Amino acid sequence: MRTDAAKRRVMRKLIGNGRPDLFENHLAQADSKVAHEFDMDSLVIYGTSVHVTEKIVALREQVGTFGMHGRDWADAGLSRTSMDLMAREVMPALNQAIGEEA
Repeated sequence: MRTDAAKRRVMRKLIGNGRPDLFENHLAQADSKVAHEFDMDSLVIYGTSVHVTEKIVALREQVGTFGMHGRDWADAGLSRTSMDLMAREVMPALNQAIGEEA
């Protein structure tokens, strides 16, 4: 379940690792003006494997095909777990949803 506390933890993690620029809406935006709610809901796909798959399918329907990029290795164990879930659960479900083979 997505909670405000979970959103804040992700934002703190990324901003705390020196990456507030990932969440800025424009180049001139001050780091202090990054808004958790807007940014987490519009710029980050996160949640359960089912939720992530649904969000990726919806994004693909909106913008067309695209590649994926994940680069957050501040917590290596968490990052490995995320990549494992992406490989084992999200990508097979995504490929099935869009009619492609792995």
